[in-house]
Amino acid sequence: MVRLIDKPTTDQDQITPVNGDVASCLATRELNLSGPCVVSGVQSHHAEELVFVRSGNAEIWDGEGNVFSGRDCCVSLARGQRYRLQVNAGDTAKLLILTVPELDDPKNREILQIAKARVRDMILNEQRHYSAFMPKR
Repeated sequence: MVRLIDKPTTDQDQITPVNGDVASCLATRELNLSGPCVVSGVQSHHAEELVFVRSGNAEIWDGEGNVFSGRDCCVSLARGQRYRLQVNAGDTAKLLILTVPELDDPKNREILQIAKARVRDMILNEQRHYSAFMPKR
């Protein structure tokens, strides 16, 4: 098994909203994996990470071996959640990870949850639109 630790480019947990725009705290990063590959660990950098499988095949489990059931290829990893992501030999996977920081102010937290839902829906709608034009196998 290969263990990769993905360090954030900035400390998202200490970011404050820019000009009152709570959505500015959300950040995305892409991860391209080629199999055979296993990434495992505990999500500890952010309050939550949403993992979108953009293309390819990736299987995601929790620490007890249960397969995560994500809405339309979207898996939510809360802080402290154990995970294991696997890409089989010969497969590739392109992931988009949306990071959600912890905010102390309850009002900002509510606004952040709304922004997170909008971004999640936008990404999922884009995936559905794109997959409608992909050739069927």
